[in-house]
Amino acid sequence: MHGMIKSRAARPADKGSGKASRSRKSVRAPDTASAGATFRITPRIDRALTNLVKLTGKSKSYHTRRALERYVEDTYDYLVAVGSIRTSRKSYSSDEVRTRLGLSGKA
Repeated sequence: MHGMIKSRAARPADKGSGKASRSRKSVRAPDTASAGATFRITPRIDRALTNLVKLTGKSKSYHTRRALERYVEDTYDYLVAVGSIRTSRKSYSSDEVRTRLGLSGKA
């Protein structure tokens, strides 16, 4: 995932709170504040998400956020790649490249 969203590990932590660290505490730098979102999901997806929560012990919000992050990054990467292909002048097949480089002959 090379897209727009930084991984959690790459985000700076807020070290100025002075509070004792807890294992499930959510700490954010000022520029990474969360924005809320509300949307509807199908009952089938809700059941699958509920089962995932039971298996992993993580919240629905966690799994939904991760899925959305991956979708946005993958879509962004795809669109960048498509844009790159569209702006390319000419593409060459591997046979054309071998011929141009004099590599088409047998050794």
